[in-house]
Amino acid sequence: MSKIQSMPVIGKRNEYDFFVDVEWKKQSDYEAAIRKVLKHSINFNIMGEYIKNEKL
Repeated sequence: MSKIQSMPVIGKRNEYDFFVDVEWKKQSDYEAAIRKVLKHSINFNIMGEYIKNEKL
């Protein structure tokens, strides 16, 4: 995980949305992590998937 950010849910006291940036080397590790998150979350959305630029 390279970043985590929480935002309060408007109109819902003590509820938060979490936005997480992750990096992985093996696709199978990424897929296993997604399966684990789905078991413990109510609402889960992938907002985008990007290839990391190693040249920076």
